[in-house]
Amino acid sequence: MKKKKQTGAPISPPTSVEILGRRELLISGCTGILHLTEEKIGVRAKKTSVWICGGGLVVSWAGSGRLMIRGRIDSLEYKGDE
Repeated sequence: MKKKKQTGAPISPPTSVEILGRRELLISGCTGILHLTEEKIGVRAKKTSVWICGGGLVVSWAGSGRLMIRGRIDSLEYKGDE
């Protein structure tokens, strides 16, 4: 039996955002941080970016394409396509 040759990019899960109350947010499928202050965090995610505004914002942990953001979350905005 012949092995099939894999072509194209590997399949990766879409970007997802889980908001846990108003103080925690989990982003999956992210590829980097674009902006980081206590008032605004920008996250790169495939064909889009996710912007979180609020107060006392911190990235509490990151790994495996996921970020946990904590602080007072006032707004969430997507920029780009996905």
